[in-house]
Amino acid sequence: MKLKKKLLFVALIMLMAIGLIYADVQSPVSNIIVNPNPVYKNTFIYIGFTCNLAVDIVIENEEGNVVKTLYSGFLNSRYFQTVWDRTSDNGSYLPEGIYYLSINYNFKYTSTKKTIILK
Repeated sequence: MKLKKKLLFVALIMLMAIGLIYADVQSPVSNIIVNPNPVYKNTFIYIGFTCNLAVDIVIENEEGNVVKTLYSGFLNSRYFQTVWDRTSDNGSYLPEGIYYLSINYNFKYTSTKKTIILK
């Protein structure tokens, strides 16, 4: 009987630990919309969040290099919206190709959305 109680206690602790670990990796990003996609001249970007948090919202090229920072800081809102005009941080017009909208949060997690620029 004592062994059953110990095993039940250990199983309960393990389930609680798994729940805590799983809760830590839940994404605070609830929705990402890039419209139109593919992008021609510009695109509207809408991102929904489940909580307020510090984020970096960037556009990356296929090599993973940041070409445009759309926002960096603390969001006090449950949504973010902007228009991206295909320009880089230095103001140059980006060529056609594959790009990624990346939302970095909590200094360790990232959500991404693939975006394509056409002529």
